[in-house]
Amino acid sequence: MMRPTPLIGDERVSWLSLLKVFELGLFEIKMVIEAKKRALGASS
Repeated sequence: MMRPTPLIGDERVSWLSLLKVFELGLFEIKMVIEAKKRALGASS
């Protein structure tokens, strides 16, 4: 079943925005992990 092209375009935009959000989330998680590692290293 073929879908109209505008819908595909919208999906592409939403996928890109989802990827951006996902990348930002991963970056935040990495920062938190690094901070925890530093805190553990300083305390030991």
